[in-house]
Amino acid sequence: MSASDRSLSARAARADLSRLGDLLAWVGVLGIGFLAYTLVRLWLGTSPLGLAARWLLIAWDKTGPTFLPLAALSLHLVLVAARLLVGPASRAKTLGPHLVLIETTSPALGFLGTLIGLASAMGGIDLAKGLETAVVTLTAGTGQAIYSSIYGVVQALAAYALRFAFHLDGESAP
Repeated sequence: MSASDRSLSARAARADLSRLGDLLAWVGVLGIGFLAYTLVRLWLGTSPLGLAARWLLIAWDKTGPTFLPLAALSLHLVLVAARLLVGPASRAKTLGPHLVLIETTSPALGFLGTLIGLASAMGGIDLAKGLETAVVTLTAGTGQAIYSSIYGVVQALAAYALRFAFHLDGESAP
């Protein structure tokens, strides 16, 4: 095996470890998100951070089950933006694929939230309880579906704006 083959093999191994690290980081962020949501529910009345906790619960209720993955992507977007603004320019080129990930995943998660919200709204219609109750249930579920899509699209636009502002492509290895 030549020196260049060993170098390529070592680079491939580092790239695989980097991808595995990214995957573990995502799993960790989502796990922390679920734990944080549970703790917020438990401490809502007793915590001095009750206002922030209430805001998180309102966001959860407005966007539905896709809130946690979208919030994780928001955190990722903030960290990438901080690295772009503060980090060295040579490192910035490697952040393009992260922004592309956010650009493509956020609208898909928003659309998934839309479908889940509409399905739950349609499933919650019970005309036996009266037409007014059915309309209120349908309206609330439709609103949740729309908020989920808005969150995903706005987040994707923010990632696109960062990628455009820093002239990044999505083809560099992370």
